[in-house]
Amino acid sequence: MSNPATRVTTALTYMQGNMMEPWKEEQMTKLEARITGGTPDTEEIHWTEFEQVFKDAFTNANRKQEAFNSLIKLKHRPDGLDIFISEFKQLATAAEVQLNDHGTIYHFKQGLKPGLMQAIIASNAYTPQNPWTTFKEWEDNACSCHLKWIHGQEFKRQNDNRRQGLYQALSIKPKNANQPGRRTTAQGGNAMDIDAMCGPEISDKQKAELMANQACFYCFKVGHQAKECRKKLADHTKGSGRPAGKPIQAQGQNQAIPLDMTPSDIAQFLKDNVDTIDDETKVSIVEKILPMGFLTGPN
Repeated sequence: MSNPATRVTTALTYMQGNMMEPWKEEQMTKLEARITGGTPDTEEIHWTEFEQVFKDAFTNANRKQEAFNSLIKLKHRPDGLDIFISEFKQLATAAEVQLNDHGTIYHFKQGLKPGLMQAIIASNAYTPQNPWTTFKEWEDNACSCHLKWIHGQEFKRQNDNRRQGLYQALSIKPKNANQPGRRTTAQGGNAMDIDAMCGPEISDKQKAELMANQACFYCFKVGHQAKECRKKLADHTKGSGRPAGKPIQAQGQNQAIPLDMTPSDIAQFLKDNVDTIDDETKVSIVEKILPMGFLTGPN
């Protein structure tokens, strides 16, 4: 239509719905006011102003709402944390929400993988009494914990390769993942528990707390050290097949010390019980003896 004013009135007839009626009446009032004020109906200004008002009222509103809906549904996918953060920022800009708003940070945390979110909360940098209030802090710590996980996966692959090499060297068929797990003595089963003999793995932070409380690294009880721990000695002698009350003597020393089994002790145990222990225990024992770099090469 060549006449801009007629173009506006015709476009308004195509807009239907109860929520549209007040807006349509407003636009007709503005059009009539411009013409009454002296702007001829042939002026293009009637259409350009109508078009801009329409975009401001509907197009941008829809874009912002759609961006916000996508923002709250966005999830950290396998394609990477960097992509998730980049998409999150783009959607926040399109939705016109501030990154440092409490609600925006909440949706960011909801979008992270649960395991990563737990790692962030468990990190030393996080304090529940004074949690981070800026998006940058959450972003940086998410990237840091994710990077730690990546490094851990690399180490896990090395351990998997190492164990696979041991399976091949010992001609042992790996246990099917669908089979029920082997229960160790510590779990009520009859399989040898190598980790129980060597003591639980504890973090540096836990060690510091135990040292401050003068507690044992092995049983966590107060009043003695790991080298004097009766439970450790009992577990050790039970696992090694030695009579109770006869701790292993360290070579070249007169002092009896209930330390972890040495490679020689483990090798002797393996030799004495090779026909009675299960394959998984054999692999666990050999893992304790061999150096970390053994059987992890390209061949």
